[in-house]
Amino acid sequence: MPRQIHALGMISLFLVGPAVFGNEQSTRSGKHFRIVCHFDNDDVAADALKTAEMVWPVATKLFALPKQAADEPFEIHLFRALADYERADRELTGGKFKRNLAFSHWSTQSAYILLQPSGSDEILDTIGIPLPTRRLIAHEAAHLVRYATLPNHRSHPHWLADGAASWVEEEVLKRGGWVDGVAEDPNMSTMILKVAKLIEDRQLPAVSVILRDRMDDVEWGARYAARWLLLRFMKDTFDADLFRSIVGEARRLGGGTGYGERLASFVERAIGDDEMRVIDEKFAAYVRAFSPPWEEVYRSLDTAGKAWTQIAFPDTNAIAWRTKPVGKENYTLVGRVKLLPGAAHPQMNLLLGRSRDGFLSVAFNAGGGVTIFNHHSKENRWENLGFAASDVIRTDSWIRFRAEVGDDAVEISLDRKPVLTASLNGRSMAGPWGLGAQSGSAGQWRKVTLK
Repeated sequence: MPRQIHALGMISLFLVGPAVFGNEQSTRSGKHFRIVCHFDNDDVAADALKTAEMVWPVATKLFALPKQAADEPFEIHLFRALADYERADRELTGGKFKRNLAFSHWSTQSAYILLQPSGSDEILDTIGIPLPTRRLIAHEAAHLVRYATLPNHRSHPHWLADGAASWVEEEVLKRGGWVDGVAEDPNMSTMILKVAKLIEDRQLPAVSVILRDRMDDVEWGARYAARWLLLRFMKDTFDADLFRSIVGEARRLGGGTGYGERLASFVERAIGDDEMRVIDEKFAAYVRAFSPPWEEVYRSLDTAGKAWTQIAFPDTNAIAWRTKPVGKENYTLVGRVKLLPGAAHPQMNLLLGRSRDGFLSVAFNAGGGVTIFNHHSKENRWENLGFAASDVIRTDSWIRFRAEVGDDAVEISLDRKPVLTASLNGRSMAGPWGLGAQSGSAGQWRKVTLK
Protein backbone atom coordinates (compact mmCIF):
# COMPACT_ATOMS: atom_id res chain seq x y z
CA MET A 1 0.00 0.00 0.00
CA PRO A 2 1.35 3.44 -0.80
CA ARG A 3 1.99 6.01 1.86
CA GLN A 4 -0.24 9.03 1.87
CA ILE A 5 1.12 11.40 -0.71
CA HIS A 6 0.37 14.35 1.53
CA ALA A 7 2.42 13.05 4.48
CA LEU A 8 5.93 13.89 4.57
CA GLY A 9 32.61 -22.94 5.97
CA MET A 10 31.37 -25.19 8.85
CA ILE A 11 33.35 -24.15 11.91
CA SER A 12 30.69 -25.86 14.06
CA LEU A 13 32.41 -29.23 13.79
CA PHE A 14 35.32 -27.94 15.86
CA LEU A 15 33.49 -25.92 18.50
CA VAL A 16 32.94 -27.25 22.00
CA GLY A 17 30.89 -24.40 23.42
CA PRO A 18 28.75 -21.45 22.32
CA ALA A 19 30.48 -19.14 19.91
CA VAL A 20 31.39 -15.67 21.12
CA PHE A 21 30.24 -12.75 18.97
CA GLY A 22 30.92 -9.90 21.38
CA ASN A 23 28.65 -6.95 22.06
CA GLU A 24 26.78 -8.77 24.84
CA GLN A 25 24.87 -5.85 26.32
CA SER A 26 21.97 -7.47 28.18
CA THR A 27 21.99 -11.00 29.59
CA ARG A 28 19.74 -13.06 31.84
CA SER A 29 20.34 -16.59 33.12
CA GLY A 30 17.86 -19.16 34.36
CA LYS A 31 17.79 -22.81 35.34
CA HIS A 32 17.90 -24.08 31.76
CA PHE A 33 18.64 -21.12 29.47
CA ARG A 34 20.81 -18.03 29.24
CA ILE A 35 19.65 -15.15 27.07
CA VAL A 36 22.34 -13.06 25.40
CA CYS A 37 21.05 -9.84 23.83
CA HIS A 38 23.56 -8.23 21.48
CA PHE A 39 21.89 -4.92 22.21
CA ASP A 40 20.97 -3.00 25.34
CA ASN A 41 17.52 -3.96 26.64
CA ASP A 42 17.27 -5.72 29.99
CA ASP A 43 13.47 -6.00 29.74
CA VAL A 44 13.71 -7.93 26.47
CA ALA A 45 16.35 -10.24 27.96
CA ALA A 46 14.17 -10.95 30.99
CA ASP A 47 11.06 -11.59 28.91
CA ALA A 48 12.97 -13.82 26.50
CA LEU A 49 14.25 -15.87 29.43
CA LYS A 50 10.71 -16.26 30.78
CA THR A 51 9.60 -17.61 27.39
CA ALA A 52 12.54 -20.00 27.05
CA GLU A 53 12.27 -21.40 30.56
CA MET A 54 8.66 -22.40 29.90
CA VAL A 55 9.88 -24.68 27.12
CA TRP A 56 11.80 -27.20 29.24
CA PRO A 57 8.84 -28.85 31.08
CA VAL A 58 6.68 -28.86 27.93
CA ALA A 59 9.38 -30.40 25.73
CA THR A 60 10.55 -32.99 28.26
CA LYS A 61 6.97 -34.08 28.87
CA LEU A 62 6.38 -34.46 25.12
CA PHE A 63 9.36 -36.77 24.86
CA ALA A 64 8.56 -38.51 28.18
CA LEU A 65 11.88 -37.47 29.71
CA PRO A 66 12.87 -36.59 33.29
CA LYS A 67 12.47 -32.93 34.21
CA GLN A 68 15.93 -32.49 35.70
CA ALA A 69 17.80 -29.30 34.92
CA ALA A 70 20.34 -29.08 32.13
CA ASP A 71 24.00 -29.42 33.12
CA GLU A 72 24.61 -25.87 31.93
CA PRO A 73 22.13 -23.30 30.62
CA PHE A 74 21.72 -23.24 26.85
CA GLU A 75 22.55 -19.90 25.28
CA ILE A 76 20.03 -18.13 23.07
CA HIS A 77 21.51 -15.13 21.25
CA LEU A 78 19.25 -12.29 20.12
CA PHE A 79 20.38 -9.74 17.52
CA ARG A 80 18.88 -6.41 16.44
CA ALA A 81 21.08 -5.98 13.35
CA LEU A 82 20.65 -8.32 10.38
CA ALA A 83 24.39 -8.14 9.69
CA ASP A 84 25.15 -9.50 13.17
CA TYR A 85 22.79 -12.43 12.71
CA GLU A 86 24.17 -13.20 9.26
CA ARG A 87 27.70 -13.16 10.64
CA ALA A 88 26.75 -15.75 13.28
CA ASP A 89 25.02 -17.89 10.68
CA ARG A 90 27.94 -17.60 8.26
CA GLU A 91 30.56 -18.49 10.86
CA LEU A 92 28.61 -21.40 12.37
CA THR A 93 26.80 -22.95 9.40
CA GLY A 94 28.26 -21.34 6.29
CA GLY A 95 25.06 -19.29 5.81
CA LYS A 96 22.67 -22.24 5.74
CA PHE A 97 20.00 -20.40 7.73
CA LYS A 98 20.23 -16.95 6.18
CA ARG A 99 16.62 -17.21 4.98
CA ASN A 100 15.28 -18.50 8.29
CA LEU A 101 16.53 -15.58 10.42
CA ALA A 102 16.85 -18.07 13.29
CA PHE A 103 18.65 -21.36 13.86
CA SER A 104 19.74 -23.77 16.57
CA HIS A 105 23.25 -25.13 16.49
CA TRP A 106 23.56 -28.75 17.60
CA SER A 107 27.30 -28.94 18.31
CA THR A 108 27.35 -25.87 20.57
CA GLN A 109 23.77 -26.40 21.78
CA SER A 110 23.03 -22.71 21.33
CA ALA A 111 20.52 -20.73 19.26
CA TYR A 112 20.74 -17.51 17.23
CA ILE A 113 17.71 -15.35 16.47
CA LEU A 114 17.20 -12.03 14.71
CA LEU A 115 14.72 -9.84 16.57
CA GLN A 116 11.82 -9.48 14.15
CA PRO A 117 10.21 -7.30 13.17
CA SER A 118 13.01 -5.23 14.67
CA GLY A 119 11.23 -1.85 14.77
CA SER A 120 12.51 1.20 16.60
CA ASP A 121 13.59 1.58 20.22
CA GLU A 122 10.28 3.31 20.92
CA ILE A 123 8.31 0.39 19.51
CA LEU A 124 10.38 -2.13 21.46
CA ASP A 125 9.91 -0.16 24.68
CA THR A 126 6.15 -0.08 24.13
CA ILE A 127 5.39 -3.69 23.18
CA GLY A 128 8.42 -5.66 24.38
CA ILE A 129 9.35 -8.75 22.39
CA PRO A 130 7.47 -8.90 19.07
CA LEU A 131 5.35 -12.04 18.86
CA PRO A 132 7.25 -13.51 15.85
CA THR A 133 10.46 -13.33 17.91
CA ARG A 134 8.78 -14.94 20.91
CA ARG A 135 7.65 -17.78 18.63
CA LEU A 136 11.23 -18.29 17.48
CA ILE A 137 12.57 -18.28 21.04
CA ALA A 138 10.14 -21.06 22.00
CA HIS A 139 10.76 -22.97 18.76
CA GLU A 140 14.56 -22.87 18.93
CA ALA A 141 14.58 -23.58 22.67
CA ALA A 142 12.56 -26.73 21.93
CA HIS A 143 15.26 -27.81 19.48
CA LEU A 144 17.92 -27.21 22.15
CA VAL A 145 16.09 -29.43 24.63
CA ARG A 146 15.90 -32.17 21.99
CA TYR A 147 19.63 -31.83 21.25
CA ALA A 148 20.51 -32.16 24.93
CA THR A 149 18.23 -35.03 25.85
CA LEU A 150 18.06 -37.24 22.73
CA PRO A 151 21.47 -38.47 21.54
CA ASN A 152 20.09 -39.46 18.12
CA HIS A 153 18.64 -35.99 17.43
CA ARG A 154 20.69 -35.49 14.25
CA SER A 155 18.89 -38.40 12.62
CA HIS A 156 15.37 -37.23 13.46
CA PRO A 157 13.10 -36.72 10.43
CA HIS A 158 11.62 -33.27 9.98
CA TRP A 159 8.09 -34.31 10.95
CA LEU A 160 9.49 -35.17 14.38
CA ALA A 161 12.10 -32.42 14.75
CA ASP A 162 10.18 -29.45 13.35
CA GLY A 163 6.76 -30.85 14.20
CA ALA A 164 7.71 -31.23 17.85
CA ALA A 165 9.35 -27.79 18.02
CA SER A 166 6.23 -26.19 16.49
CA TRP A 167 3.95 -28.09 18.89
CA VAL A 168 6.02 -26.99 21.89
CA GLU A 169 6.01 -23.43 20.55
CA GLU A 170 2.21 -23.50 20.37
CA GLU A 171 1.86 -24.88 23.90
CA VAL A 172 4.23 -22.30 25.39
CA LEU A 173 2.52 -19.38 23.65
CA LYS A 174 -0.88 -20.56 24.89
CA ARG A 175 0.29 -21.14 28.45
CA GLY A 176 1.97 -17.75 28.55
CA GLY A 177 -1.20 -16.03 27.33
CA TRP A 178 0.60 -14.75 24.24
CA VAL A 179 -1.95 -16.28 21.86
CA ASP A 180 -5.67 -16.88 22.32
CA GLY A 181 -5.79 -20.43 21.00
CA VAL A 182 -4.43 -22.04 17.88
CA ALA A 183 -7.08 -20.95 15.38
CA GLU A 184 -7.44 -17.42 16.78
CA ASP A 185 -3.77 -16.58 16.27
CA PRO A 186 -3.21 -15.09 12.78
CA ASN A 187 0.09 -16.93 12.25
CA MET A 188 -1.21 -20.38 13.18
CA SER A 189 -4.51 -19.65 11.45
CA THR A 190 -2.56 -18.98 8.25
CA MET A 191 -0.54 -22.18 8.65
CA ILE A 192 -3.79 -24.15 8.89
CA LEU A 193 -5.04 -22.44 5.74
CA LYS A 194 -1.87 -23.43 3.88
CA VAL A 195 -2.43 -27.11 4.66
CA ALA A 196 -6.16 -26.87 3.98
CA LYS A 197 -5.35 -25.41 0.55
CA LEU A 198 -3.01 -28.31 -0.18
CA ILE A 199 -5.81 -30.70 0.72
CA GLU A 200 -8.31 -28.81 -1.43
CA ASP A 201 -5.93 -28.88 -4.39
CA ARG A 202 -5.03 -32.52 -3.73
CA GLN A 203 -1.40 -31.51 -3.30
CA LEU A 204 -0.87 -32.62 0.31
CA PRO A 205 1.44 -35.65 0.39
CA ALA A 206 0.14 -38.80 2.06
CA VAL A 207 0.95 -39.26 5.74
CA SER A 208 3.31 -42.08 4.83
CA VAL A 209 5.19 -39.65 2.56
CA ILE A 210 5.40 -36.92 5.23
CA LEU A 211 6.76 -39.52 7.66
CA ARG A 212 9.58 -40.14 5.19
CA ASP A 213 10.37 -36.44 4.60
CA ARG A 214 9.58 -36.56 0.89
CA MET A 215 8.15 -33.05 0.67
CA ASP A 216 10.54 -31.23 -1.65
CA ASP A 217 7.67 -30.29 -3.99
CA VAL A 218 5.75 -28.54 -1.19
CA GLU A 219 6.30 -24.83 -0.57
CA TRP A 220 8.74 -24.11 2.28
CA GLY A 221 6.26 -22.58 4.73
CA ALA A 222 3.59 -25.18 4.00
CA ARG A 223 6.07 -27.96 4.85
CA TYR A 224 6.50 -26.59 8.37
CA ALA A 225 2.73 -26.22 8.69
CA ALA A 226 2.05 -29.80 7.56
CA ARG A 227 4.66 -31.24 9.93
CA TRP A 228 3.26 -29.26 12.87
CA LEU A 229 -0.31 -30.31 12.14
CA LEU A 230 0.63 -33.95 11.62
CA LEU A 231 2.34 -34.17 15.00
CA ARG A 232 -0.57 -32.28 16.55
CA PHE A 233 -3.00 -34.71 14.90
CA MET A 234 -1.06 -37.67 16.28
CA LYS A 235 -0.94 -36.12 19.76
CA ASP A 236 -4.65 -35.25 19.75
CA THR A 237 -6.13 -38.36 18.14
CA PHE A 238 -3.86 -41.31 18.92
CA ASP A 239 -4.27 -43.30 22.09
CA ALA A 240 -1.87 -41.96 24.73
CA ASP A 241 -0.04 -45.30 24.94
CA LEU A 242 0.34 -45.39 21.16
CA PHE A 243 1.84 -41.90 21.03
CA ARG A 244 4.19 -42.74 23.91
CA SER A 245 5.32 -45.85 22.08
CA ILE A 246 6.16 -43.79 18.99
CA VAL A 247 8.11 -41.25 21.03
CA GLY A 248 9.83 -44.05 22.92
CA GLU A 249 10.87 -45.76 19.71
CA ALA A 250 12.20 -42.46 18.34
CA ARG A 251 14.50 -42.35 21.40
CA ARG A 252 15.53 -46.00 21.34
CA LEU A 253 15.98 -46.57 17.64
CA GLY A 254 19.56 -45.38 17.41
CA GLY A 255 20.38 -43.19 14.45
CA GLY A 256 22.35 -42.97 11.27
CA THR A 257 21.52 -44.09 7.74
CA GLY A 258 18.00 -45.42 7.36
CA TYR A 259 16.76 -44.07 10.70
CA GLY A 260 13.89 -42.14 9.11
CA GLU A 261 12.65 -45.17 7.19
CA ARG A 262 12.92 -47.41 10.25
CA LEU A 263 10.99 -44.93 12.38
CA ALA A 264 8.32 -44.41 9.69
CA SER A 265 7.86 -48.18 9.37
CA PHE A 266 7.51 -48.51 13.13
CA VAL A 267 4.89 -45.74 13.22
CA GLU A 268 2.89 -47.46 10.47
CA ARG A 269 3.05 -50.83 12.24
CA ALA A 270 2.06 -49.24 15.54
CA ILE A 271 -0.92 -47.52 13.93
CA GLY A 272 -1.97 -50.72 12.16
CA ASP A 273 -2.87 -51.58 8.58
CA ASP A 274 -6.59 -50.80 8.94
CA GLU A 275 -5.95 -47.40 10.44
CA MET A 276 -3.21 -46.56 7.93
CA ARG A 277 -5.67 -47.14 5.08
CA VAL A 278 -7.86 -44.29 6.35
CA ILE A 279 -5.30 -42.05 8.05
CA ASP A 280 -5.04 -39.61 5.14
CA GLU A 281 -8.79 -39.02 5.21
CA LYS A 282 -8.73 -38.63 8.99
CA PHE A 283 -5.83 -36.17 8.85
CA ALA A 284 -7.64 -34.14 6.17
CA ALA A 285 -10.81 -34.11 8.29
CA TYR A 286 -8.77 -32.97 11.30
CA VAL A 287 -7.39 -30.00 9.34
CA ARG A 288 -10.79 -29.12 7.85
CA ALA A 289 -12.39 -29.09 11.33
CA PHE A 290 -10.58 -25.86 12.19
CA SER A 291 -12.26 -22.55 11.40
CA PRO A 292 -9.24 -20.26 10.98
CA PRO A 293 -10.45 -16.63 11.04
CA TRP A 294 -7.29 -14.92 9.79
CA GLU A 295 -5.11 -15.06 6.70
CA GLU A 296 -1.88 -13.21 7.33
CA VAL A 297 -0.44 -12.27 3.95
CA TYR A 298 2.54 -10.44 5.44
CA ARG A 299 3.51 -10.46 9.12
CA SER A 300 2.77 -9.58 11.80
CA LEU A 301 -0.48 -9.25 13.72
CA ASP A 302 -0.82 -10.19 17.40
CA THR A 303 -4.47 -10.57 18.46
CA ALA A 304 -4.01 -11.67 22.08
CA GLY A 305 -5.40 -9.31 24.70
CA LYS A 306 -7.53 -6.20 24.39
CA ALA A 307 -5.14 -4.36 22.08
CA TRP A 308 -3.96 -6.05 18.89
CA THR A 309 -0.41 -5.13 17.97
CA GLN A 310 0.62 -5.02 14.32
CA ILE A 311 4.20 -4.45 13.21
CA ALA A 312 5.48 -4.33 9.65
CA PHE A 313 8.93 -5.33 8.50
CA PRO A 314 11.02 -2.43 7.13
CA ASP A 315 10.49 -3.35 3.48
CA THR A 316 7.03 -4.97 3.52
CA ASN A 317 3.55 -3.84 4.48
CA ALA A 318 1.92 -6.01 7.15
CA ILE A 319 -1.45 -7.35 5.92
CA ALA A 320 -3.91 -9.62 7.73
CA TRP A 321 -7.34 -10.46 6.34
CA ARG A 322 -10.40 -11.97 7.92
CA THR A 323 -11.23 -15.19 6.11
CA LYS A 324 -15.01 -14.78 6.01
CA PRO A 325 -16.59 -12.21 3.67
CA VAL A 326 -18.76 -9.54 5.23
CA GLY A 327 -21.50 -10.79 2.91
CA LYS A 328 -23.27 -7.43 2.64
CA GLU A 329 -22.72 -4.31 0.58
CA ASN A 330 -23.88 -1.98 3.38
CA TYR A 331 -22.19 -2.19 6.80
CA THR A 332 -20.22 -0.30 9.40
CA LEU A 333 -16.81 -1.12 10.83
CA VAL A 334 -15.78 0.65 14.02
CA GLY A 335 -12.77 0.54 16.30
CA ARG A 336 -9.75 2.36 17.62
CA VAL A 337 -6.23 2.63 16.30
CA LYS A 338 -3.01 3.92 17.86
CA LEU A 339 0.09 4.63 15.79
CA LEU A 340 3.34 3.92 17.62
CA PRO A 341 6.31 6.27 17.24
CA GLY A 342 9.57 5.33 15.61
CA ALA A 343 8.83 5.18 11.88
CA ALA A 344 9.57 8.18 9.67
CA HIS A 345 5.88 8.41 8.71
CA PRO A 346 3.83 6.02 10.87
CA GLN A 347 0.81 4.69 8.98
CA MET A 348 -1.82 2.08 9.77
CA ASN A 349 -4.27 0.80 7.16
CA LEU A 350 -7.86 -0.36 7.53
CA LEU A 351 -8.63 -2.74 4.68
CA LEU A 352 -12.07 -3.27 3.15
CA GLY A 353 -13.83 -5.29 0.46
CA ARG A 354 -11.19 -7.86 -0.51
CA SER A 355 -11.86 -9.50 -3.87
CA ARG A 356 -9.93 -10.86 -6.84
CA ASP A 357 -10.00 -7.36 -8.29
CA GLY A 358 -8.41 -5.72 -5.26
CA PHE A 359 -9.50 -3.92 -2.10
CA LEU A 360 -9.93 -0.53 -0.44
CA SER A 361 -7.30 0.79 1.97
CA VAL A 362 -8.12 3.51 4.47
CA ALA A 363 -4.72 4.92 5.44
CA PHE A 364 -4.27 6.67 8.79
CA ASN A 365 -1.03 8.65 8.65
CA ALA A 366 0.40 10.47 11.67
CA GLY A 367 0.93 14.14 10.96
CA GLY A 368 -0.97 13.89 7.70
CA GLY A 369 -4.51 12.66 7.69
CA VAL A 370 -6.63 9.94 6.15
CA THR A 371 -6.56 8.76 2.54
CA ILE A 372 -8.78 6.21 0.80
CA PHE A 373 -7.04 4.14 -1.86
CA ASN A 374 -8.54 1.68 -4.31
CA HIS A 375 -6.06 -1.07 -5.13
CA HIS A 376 -6.51 -2.69 -8.55
CA SER A 377 -4.85 -6.08 -8.23
CA LYS A 378 -4.55 -6.98 -11.91
CA GLU A 379 -2.54 -3.87 -12.73
CA ASN A 380 -1.08 -3.53 -9.21
CA ARG A 381 -2.29 0.06 -9.37
CA TRP A 382 -3.27 2.37 -6.53
CA GLU A 383 -6.08 4.86 -7.16
CA ASN A 384 -6.40 7.76 -4.75
CA LEU A 385 -10.12 8.22 -4.01
CA GLY A 386 -9.73 11.08 -1.57
CA PHE A 387 -7.72 12.70 1.19
CA ALA A 388 -8.61 14.69 4.31
CA ALA A 389 -6.10 16.39 6.59
CA SER A 390 -6.61 15.72 10.29
CA ASP A 391 -4.69 16.71 13.39
CA VAL A 392 -6.51 13.92 15.27
CA ILE A 393 -4.14 11.33 13.81
CA ARG A 394 -0.95 11.45 15.87
CA THR A 395 1.31 8.90 17.49
CA ASP A 396 0.72 7.44 20.95
CA SER A 397 -2.94 8.43 20.94
CA TRP A 398 -6.02 6.23 20.55
CA ILE A 399 -8.18 7.39 17.65
CA ARG A 400 -11.79 6.31 17.21
CA PHE A 401 -12.64 5.46 13.63
CA ARG A 402 -15.84 4.56 11.85
CA ALA A 403 -16.09 3.30 8.28
CA GLU A 404 -19.64 3.36 6.90
CA VAL A 405 -19.97 1.46 3.65
CA GLY A 406 -23.08 2.48 1.71
CA ASP A 407 -24.58 1.71 -1.67
CA ASP A 408 -21.90 3.52 -3.64
CA ALA A 409 -19.79 5.41 -1.12
CA VAL A 410 -17.67 4.93 1.99
CA GLU A 411 -17.60 7.55 4.75
CA ILE A 412 -14.80 7.75 7.32
CA SER A 413 -15.32 9.39 10.70
CA LEU A 414 -12.63 10.12 13.27
CA ASP A 415 -13.54 10.67 16.92
CA ARG A 416 -17.23 10.67 15.90
CA LYS A 417 -16.78 13.42 13.26
CA PRO A 418 -17.12 12.67 9.50
CA VAL A 419 -13.91 13.65 7.74
CA LEU A 420 -13.93 11.97 4.32
CA THR A 421 -16.38 10.43 1.84
CA ALA A 422 -15.35 8.65 -1.35
CA SER A 423 -17.38 7.20 -4.22
CA LEU A 424 -17.06 3.46 -4.81
CA ASN A 425 -17.94 3.69 -8.50
CA GLY A 426 -19.91 0.46 -8.39
CA ARG A 427 -17.20 -1.51 -6.60
CA SER A 428 -18.47 -4.48 -4.56
CA MET A 429 -17.58 -4.25 -0.85
CA ALA A 430 -19.01 -7.56 0.38
CA GLY A 431 -15.61 -9.25 0.74
CA PRO A 432 -13.53 -9.66 3.91
CA TRP A 433 -12.07 -6.78 5.87
CA GLY A 434 -8.53 -6.66 7.23
CA LEU A 435 -5.85 -4.73 9.07
CA GLY A 436 -2.51 -3.41 7.89
CA ALA A 437 0.64 -1.57 8.92
CA GLN A 438 2.77 0.33 6.44
CA SER A 439 6.34 -0.90 5.96
CA GLY A 440 8.43 0.10 8.97
CA SER A 441 5.36 1.15 10.95
CA ALA A 442 3.75 -0.29 14.06
CA GLY A 443 0.48 0.32 15.79
CA GLN A 444 -2.32 -1.17 17.82
CA TRP A 445 -5.95 -1.89 17.09
CA ARG A 446 -8.71 -2.11 19.66
CA LYS A 447 -12.38 -3.11 19.65
CA VAL A 448 -12.53 -3.50 15.87
CA THR A 449 -16.15 -4.55 15.35
CA LEU A 450 -18.31 -5.18 12.31
CA LYS A 451 -21.82 -3.80 12.69
